[in-house]
Amino acid sequence: IVFDRLDKVKVPTAFIVLPYKLKRNKGYILQAPSDKASLSLGEKVGKHLLDINLYTAKLSFWLRVKENLSERDGKKFKAKILGWIQRAKKEKSSSLIAKEIIAAVGCDETYEAICTEMLDEEMSISHARAFIRDPMKAAAMRIYESSQSLLKCYPEQHMYLIDEQQFSPHIPIDCDNEDSCENGVYPIRLNEDEIQLHDILLPFINLTAMVATANDGFEGLARLLGLPNNEIPQSWEDAHLGLVHKESVNGKSSIVEFATLQNILRKEYSELISNGRDLLHDSLTSQSPLPGGDELMLLELFYLRHDA
Repeated sequence: IVFDRLDKVKVPTAFIVLPYKLKRNKGYILQAPSDKASLSLGEKVGKHLLDINLYTAKLSFWLRVKENLSERDGKKFKAKILGWIQRAKKEKSSSLIAKEIIAAVGCDETYEAICTEMLDEEMSISHARAFIRDPMKAAAMRIYESSQSLLKCYPEQHMYLIDEQQFSPHIPIDCDNEDSCENGVYPIRLNEDEIQLHDILLPFINLTAMVATANDGFEGLARLLGLPNNEIPQSWEDAHLGLVHKESVNGKSSIVEFATLQNILRKEYSELISNGRDLLHDSLTSQSPLPGGDELMLLELFYLRHDA
């Protein structure tokens, strides 16, 4: 649904790589192993995917703020922001002020929680100061950190295609028993020492996670990871600020906007990359939520190698 602007998509783009192999329950549904270690890994993977999405949502909000500050009446708008912040320190609830701000910058109501966090917490806690100074750099740094933490959660790498009706892991083979499924291509077991997860697959996984949360919030992400969706991990709760995607009739929602922002971010810091800024390199070259032609070509080559 996100790739409708691209002419030719020859391979599946909705998939997930998990740090464990899923098992079928009595209802023949694929689920994560029930041991604590596996469930903990699934929780951490979900947390880092949510954080990447959250920082992209903050980028979207602060770019709108910065745009208003740079316009002809930027000084007046800056004075308004200072006034809103002062009011927030005195008033018991910041919700009304947040509504005023998002209306002024052109955001919809889904961004209210991000704005409220900025008003209620110290600026350093919500990273507001960093985002005000340089939204692109602030987002890139934090996406980089979350991506690196995510990659450390994979003692094993099992790639599953996603059933786009249920939006859950799926083994695309007709079988009467689990043994015949086990002998199929999927899940694809990746070698941990290779860089396919980082350089090829992770941008598409970010996309898949965004669609999952647009469809069904935290429960959608839990289903994607094979986790029990009736017990949402508490560690995910802070990331609810980034759940700004809405399911829409044409399926686009804000996911396309986030994809565009990530592509701009990558181009914005290409000069820093060429100057040896390794800290930004991985996040800017591999974390684009909407992969373009080069990424799709690499993905096609990946499938030719593993699913030909």
